[in-house]
Amino acid sequence: MKRIPLPIKLYVVVSGVHLLALWYGWPRIAWATKPLLMIVLGWYWLTSQHQFKYHTVSHWISAAIMCALLGDVLLEIAKQSSTSSLLWFSSGLGAFLLAQICYIVAFVLFPPRGKGLVQYRPWWLILLMAYSIYLLWSLWPGLPTPLKGPVVVYSLALTLMVATTMNLGGRLASAHYRAILWGALLFLLSDSLIGISRFRPQMWSWPHAQFWIMLTYITGQALIVKGAAQALSTHPKPGL
Repeated sequence: MKRIPLPIKLYVVVSGVHLLALWYGWPRIAWATKPLLMIVLGWYWLTSQHQFKYHTVSHWISAAIMCALLGDVLLEIAKQSSTSSLLWFSSGLGAFLLAQICYIVAFVLFPPRGKGLVQYRPWWLILLMAYSIYLLWSLWPGLPTPLKGPVVVYSLALTLMVATTMNLGGRLASAHYRAILWGALLFLLSDSLIGISRFRPQMWSWPHAQFWIMLTYITGQALIVKGAAQALSTHPKPGL
């Protein structure tokens, strides 16, 4: 039986503690454990790079994890701030925008190159765009005016990130592809829940909203990073 890497074990533990803190309302523990999530996931990514540490894709995914860490911290500050919440939220959104751009570049460069699922079956992209447009249209009335432009830009980047993971279909082994794709879809779901809970809570009211937001985010990020590490280990040569 293949051993589970220590960083993955620690990620599961930190994730469990963080989710329990959200469920039972332990704000200090939730605050303390949130930054640890991407730190530990980044540790896993770095320790899994012995075969492909010089690969261009590796650098872009490392940058995505670091931007996500910054975004986590800024969004947590936004939740705690009573006077400049919008500023901190905008900053967190900007950090996650950079994370999405890094993921987009990584998946475009991901080996092996060639046509993928979206190019052969473009209706998947149409469905994805339809969902993103519907979500943006639903959130629009509740968005503060200063955030409308940034949210549109972020929505486009998030949609493109998911599209680039879809396009890995037919290029990667099915297990690696499914992990990355499901991770991206859970990331999309998590951000959708953030938008609904913050700007249109009347659309859907559910208990323990932060728990579900973080559960989908934590799982999504882990699937993307672990799937990418396993797929990239089969193509260890440096990229362009």
